[in-house]
Amino acid sequence: MLKFLLSRFFPERFNPPDSKALARFEEQPPPEPQGAVPEKEEPDREQISILDAEQPVGPVPAPNNVEKSDDYYKVVLRINDKWRVIVCRDDIQWIIQFRKGTYLGKPAWRGRSYLRSKIELINHIRILCGVIQQNTLDELDTFPDWISK
Repeated sequence: MLKFLLSRFFPERFNPPDSKALARFEEQPPPEPQGAVPEKEEPDREQISILDAEQPVGPVPAPNNVEKSDDYYKVVLRINDKWRVIVCRDDIQWIIQFRKGTYLGKPAWRGRSYLRSKIELINHIRILCGVIQQNTLDELDTFPDWISK
């Protein structure tokens, strides 16, 4: 009974294949894949040089998608050294952030206000940041009335 149970769990140890069956298995050629895909044609030399020229050289840094990071890729407005406006990672709201502390050795940013309308955004910037320069107001005028995905 024990040998039967062990052969169920460890078949290769308790039921070794006979030499004739093993020889037949080794003689069989590998099966051909069904629905084989034809090999791709090699591009011309001119095409290769064009493709190579468009490829970036060296490592390409991925965009930073951490909202608190100083190099976050969706910064839409730098109000001053301490305040900025970003678009959240889901593209559904603007976030007014202030600079506080560090993250990975760079300045870190903390969210203060989360807004969807341009009027609310301007009002909150005035309340939080005080006096706003005219060029900042001009940039804010280019924003849509409501942020949407």
